[in-house]
Amino acid sequence: MNRLVKSRAWVVMAATTLLVGCANMKSHDELTGQVQAAQRAGGLEAALQTLEASASDEAQRTALLYNLERGELLRLNKRYEDSTHAFMIADNKVKEWEEAAKTNPDKLLGTVGAATISERLKVYEGQDYEKVWLTTRLALNRVASGDLDTARVDIKRTHEREAVIAEFRAKETAAALAAKKPIFDALAATPIEKLPENPELMQQAIAGGRAAFRVNCVQCHGSGAAGSVGYPNLNDDDWLWGGDIATIHTTLVNGVRQPNNDLTRMSIMPAFGRDAILQPGEISDVADYVRTVSHQQPVTGASQRGAVVFAANCAVCHGPDGKGMRAMGAPNLTDAIWLYGSSRQAIVGSITNAHAGVMPAWGTKLSPVTIKMLAAYVHSLGGGEDFAAGAGQAEAAAAAVAATPAGAGNVQP
Repeated sequence: MNRLVKSRAWVVMAATTLLVGCANMKSHDELTGQVQAAQRAGGLEAALQTLEASASDEAQRTALLYNLERGELLRLNKRYEDSTHAFMIADNKVKEWEEAAKTNPDKLLGTVGAATISERLKVYEGQDYEKVWLTTRLALNRVASGDLDTARVDIKRTHEREAVIAEFRAKETAAALAAKKPIFDALAATPIEKLPENPELMQQAIAGGRAAFRVNCVQCHGSGAAGSVGYPNLNDDDWLWGGDIATIHTTLVNGVRQPNNDLTRMSIMPAFGRDAILQPGEISDVADYVRTVSHQQPVTGASQRGAVVFAANCAVCHGPDGKGMRAMGAPNLTDAIWLYGSSRQAIVGSITNAHAGVMPAWGTKLSPVTIKMLAAYVHSLGGGEDFAAGAGQAEAAAAAVAATPAGAGNVQP
C-alpha cells in the first residue's frame, strides 16, 4: 500500500511540473526535483517537509503555486483538513484574478499568466485549467470529509469559474484581434502573389501562419511540418502541384480530393493490382524499374521489363523519365522523397492498391486572411519556390489532358 501511495505521489509531482508550464523558473524546476527525490526516499511526509522548507517568508507561504502543490501532497496523504486549508489559500489568489476579470479586465489583458519579479519568485496567476482543477479538488476533499453540502457549493463555483474564464478569454481574443486589425486589413488587400514584395507584411503573415499551423495542421504534418507516412513533408522542395506561394494558397483553399469542389486538387492513381489492370509479375517489374530510376538498385532484367510496362501505363502521368508531372499531381519517382515509402514492398503496395490521401478545403473552414498567412508560412519553410515557377500550370494541365489517349482507363484525370 505504501508503494502505491508513493507511486501516486510521483505521478502527481510529475503532473504538477507540467501544470506550472512556462511559468516555471530554473529554481522551481530544481525544487520540484528535490521534492520528488524526498518523496522517493522518505514518502509523502518527507516531500512535504522539503516543499515547506522552501517557503521562507509569508509571501512564499501564501503563493498560489506553493499551495497548489502543498494542498495536493496533503490530499494524497489523506490530511484533508490541512489540504483544504492550503487549497483555500490558493483559491483566494484565484478569486483575486476572478474579481479583476469581472470588474477590470483591461488590467489583465495581455498577460500570459506570470510576470517575473525576481530570480526566485514569480507572480503566478495560474493556468485556466488549474483554476478549475482547484475548486474540483476542494470538492473532493469535502466529499472525503463527509461535507457534501459544501462540496456542492464548490462544484457550483467550478461552473461559475468556467464561465468567468470563458468570458475573459473572449475579451482577450477580441482585444488581440483589434490590435492586429491593421495587419489583417493589409493582408486582405494584398493579392497573395504580391505578398513577397512587402517583406515586413510577409514576416507578419509568416508569424500568423505559424500560429494557425499549430492549431490546424500539426495533427497531420507534425509540429515541425516534417510529415510522416502519407502526410507530406512541407520543408523540402518536392511539390505535387507546385510550391510557389500562389499555388500553395490555391491548394489550401480547395484542398485535396474534396467532394463538391470543382477546383480541388485531384489525382487518382489506378489500383493496378486490385483492379487487375496489371498482372503481379508486371507490378513486380515496374517496382524494380522505379527503384532503378530512383537509384536504389542497379539495372536488372526485371527493371528493363518494368521500363516497358511503365512506358505503356505510367508515363502518361509520371512522365517518360519518371520525374512526375505537376499538372497531373503525379510525384517525381526519381528522387529520394517518398510519401508512402521507398522499399520494394511499399512500392509494390502503392502500385497494387494505390493511395488517395485527402486534405480539407480550408477555404470553407478558415478566413481568407488566415489562409494567406498559412500559405506564407508553408512557403517560408525551406521549399518555397518563386512565383514564376508556378506560372502556366493550368495551361500545362489542359495540354496534358488533351494529350491523353482516348479510352485509357488507367490515366489520372
